[in-house]
Formats: sequence, structure tokens, C-alpha cells
Amino acid sequence: MTATFHSSTGRALKKAQALAGVSNEELAKEFGVGNVAVCRWRHKDDMKFSLVVRLANRLNLSLDEFEQLGR
Repeated sequence: MTATFHSSTGRALKKAQALAGVSNEELAKEFGVGNVAVCRWRHKDDMKFSLVVRLANRLNLSLDEFEQLGR
């Protein structure tokens, strides 16, 4: 029997931003996207792995730490 869990990358991003004190505007500027894109990321349950890696690195978290925030 396999245990399953659900982790939301959007929820993780919201929590990670709050912990790091990083605004949507800051992320948008640093990632070269508009504020609307960051808002969309914050409402998604999943996103491209490469983006998750970049976000976790920017917010000074390991991938495991980032994923834990989404639970």
C-alpha cells in the first residue's frame, strides 16, 4: 500500500514568500514576468519543475522545504 499526499506549489509559494518577505512585484521583476503571472503561480496546484527549482532557490529553500510548505 502506497501513501499519497497532495502538495500545492501555489500554497508553497505563498508561504515561502511570506517567510522570506518577498513580494509578488519583486518576484515578477526578478523572473522577468508580469505581476499577473506571479498571481497565477500562487493559485496553481502544480507548475513546471524548473520553475519550482528557481523559486525555491530564490526563496532560500531546498526543494523538500518548499514542497513541505505546500502541504
